[in-house]
Amino acid sequence: MKFKLYTEVKLISDIAGTLFKKGDVGTIIEHYEPNTTIKEHGYTLEMFNALGDTLTTIDVSESQIKAISNNELFSIRTLEPELA
Repeated sequence: MKFKLYTEVKLISDIAGTLFKKGDVGTIIEHYEPNTTIKEHGYTLEMFNALGDTLTTIDVSESQIKAISNNELFSIRTLEPELA
């Protein structure tokens, strides 16, 4: 397991079928070990809006997330109207 629970991470690609895009930040709330079906570690992320309200959770593979570094800034983007 590369990431610890409750670590904030960023997405390094858009997540198909969701409103979440590369650069969005989520908090790891669950970890899944690789198995015969899934070849890499998986994680459930809790995703928040800019006010800190939980929007939903999403499942991602380890290759879809990256640690946040101290030389990065948060930015704000508007969600699609029908999903906000």
